[in-house]
Amino acid sequence: MGVNGKFAGFTREDLLTLADTASLSKSIAAEIVEQVAGAVSRWEEFASRADVPQDYVQQIKTNQRLYLARNLSSA
Repeated sequence: MGVNGKFAGFTREDLLTLADTASLSKSIAAEIVEQVAGAVSRWEEFASRADVPQDYVQQIKTNQRLYLARNLSSA
């Protein structure tokens, strides 16, 4: 996925820069990032409910970019 012209190593600020193109304030965009990260951080729970094979669960988990969320940066 490309963000702000980058395909790797993008930052939270890169995501928030996209707010302008969607006519959103940066504070609304930041809240959306937090909400999405909150849902993504529950991936293992959702995958378990759906009986997703464990090796696939781990593969997906290693590709999550939870560091982009301010409130989940330690997750």
